[in-house]
Amino acid sequence: MHASLASEAAESPAAEPLTADFDQFTIDAWRALAERSLKGRSLDTLVSRTDDGIAIAPLLTALDAPALAPSAARVPHGAWDVRQAHAHVDPARANAQLLEDLIGGATSIVLHADPTGARGTRVRSAADLDRALEGVFLEMAGVHLAPHGPWEALAETFRRWLVAHAPASYPVRGGLGADPLGALVSTGSLDTSMDDALQRLGALAVRTHEALPGVRAVRVSSLPYHGAWASEAIELASLVATGITYLRALVDSGLDLTSAAAQIEFELAADGDQFLTIAKVRAARRLWARVIEACDGDPIATPMSLAAVTAPRMYTRHDPYVNVLRATTAAFSAGVGGVDAITVLPHDTCLGYPGARARRIARNLHHVLIAEGQLRRVDDPAGGAWLYERLTEDLVQGAWLLVQEFERAGGMGAALVDGLVAARIAKVASARWTRICTRREALVGTSVFPMRDAPVLDTEPRANTASASTEALSLAPVASSSGGVTVAPFPAMRLAAPYEALRDASDAALTATGSRPRVALVAIGAVADHAARVGFARQLLAAGGIDDTTIAVPVGDGGTLDLEGLTQAFVNSETRVVCLCASDDDYAQHAASVARVVHAAGARGVWMAGRPGEHEAAWREAGVTGYVYLGCDVPAALRSMLTALGIAVEPVLPPFATAAV
Repeated sequence: MHASLASEAAESPAAEPLTADFDQFTIDAWRALAERSLKGRSLDTLVSRTDDGIAIAPLLTALDAPALAPSAARVPHGAWDVRQAHAHVDPARANAQLLEDLIGGATSIVLHADPTGARGTRVRSAADLDRALEGVFLEMAGVHLAPHGPWEALAETFRRWLVAHAPASYPVRGGLGADPLGALVSTGSLDTSMDDALQRLGALAVRTHEALPGVRAVRVSSLPYHGAWASEAIELASLVATGITYLRALVDSGLDLTSAAAQIEFELAADGDQFLTIAKVRAARRLWARVIEACDGDPIATPMSLAAVTAPRMYTRHDPYVNVLRATTAAFSAGVGGVDAITVLPHDTCLGYPGARARRIARNLHHVLIAEGQLRRVDDPAGGAWLYERLTEDLVQGAWLLVQEFERAGGMGAALVDGLVAARIAKVASARWTRICTRREALVGTSVFPMRDAPVLDTEPRANTASASTEALSLAPVASSSGGVTVAPFPAMRLAAPYEALRDASDAALTATGSRPRVALVAIGAVADHAARVGFARQLLAAGGIDDTTIAVPVGDGGTLDLEGLTQAFVNSETRVVCLCASDDDYAQHAASVARVVHAAGARGVWMAGRPGEHEAAWREAGVTGYVYLGCDVPAALRSMLTALGIAVEPVLPPFATAAV
């Protein structure tokens, strides 16, 4: 029987390609079909651009992608390190929570340590580390320190603690988190000269290399730059340029290139932009591989240790459950991009110390992506996809140019002191601020589809650090120093900040008076004519935590309005601010008279939903205060309304508002 089958197969004609029965189309045909659905608009109108000016096209082919570069750096196999962060001010409470995370599936932890307790667990001595890390099996779980404050003393104290507690038969894993340049941009100062700080960093790395082979002394984090609204290329360039600066310092301290590189761990922000986060992670590996090659090293033998943290700047305090979606996208993207470890910040992290339920959701997010999503069953799943290859290449090229610029300035330290990095970030931060305030970049649950009365989470508020511990500081002694470095500290601002200031003012009014600020929506004419603008205005007001009351003003026979009824309805509305909503035709006929009537009835401000157009002068004379429309500065308009209602709101300034652009 087998011979018969072989004979039939030999006599049959050659198999045709699977595509033989399908029509063949050129790229021009695809473009024509797409542009027909765009009603004649060019497909190029769908091209978007990143903060770095990188074009993201709606249609890509193999011709648009770069030649596929061989992976110069390792793509991790298996599950990533589930690394969860802890920062409760009380070491004992931090210990209980981190043990709960480890039992629940975390494979390593990050302990944020701060002698003041302002930005992490209050660690003032080795005894505090004993309390915070009691019961942690170092042979099973890596422990990474994130020092805030005296970086060298905290890192050296933790190094000694690890040496004292390391199991004799098993090398411990973890990191000391030493990052003097990160401390400089976060706090604005170093208590030593730049050269002295780098020499101390090198000496710390040498001691760690000799005593703790599985521990990395140095951390390079891009979070201070990302938190100040840096673009992807600036974030990558800052990461790599800082890594170069530290690599030099470690080699100058006596380590060979491979050992020096093995002492550095990188930390990258992962945010809700899936395309850019995946490409950014892939670009980071390629950039560091290029650095190792330039130093005559072997990138395969010296792989980049790369961790990701779901970006703090994308989290929001209001409607915090949306943060779960943001974190899911960020963690998915970081995993697809190929990081070694991911820290998912719980969704209530902006509200205080994360609660047990929020920490459980954050842990389980990893497990769903790894075990159910099977993300790590494929090496570099984005590899070969034209979009990601193109984006990765463009980010590599853009970031490398910036690395060269920072190097020409004297290295990353000099670029920070000279204000070069801040000026670069200020330019892109200003553009992003405009997009946020005009809602061209939407923040779901905050600037669009807001919930004025979202469920309140039972989150423990962060400690008041004004009542700091009086316990004597007893960290590892470090050599005295002279001199110091100062820069303007980089702001850490969430994208939602301008809207959260408005919501906070609304919440304060609710607490003080029992009701939120309210605006009367005066809807002129037929429902079909004003419904769209009423809906727009209602959503816009909700973004500032402002309630509304609708006053319908129908147009009678002969184009007349019941102005007496309008006056009475406005007086009964319990507000003194109005927003008019009507069609353009009804505005032209009635806006001026309605504005005069409500002003006479006691209105302190009259806004209109829509652009002023040719009637602006006449409407201003009638008492119209301002306009809200697609593309307006929403926080500024809402702040003006709240001011008219007697509620003061301090304006929130964009990052680096005073920096030279």
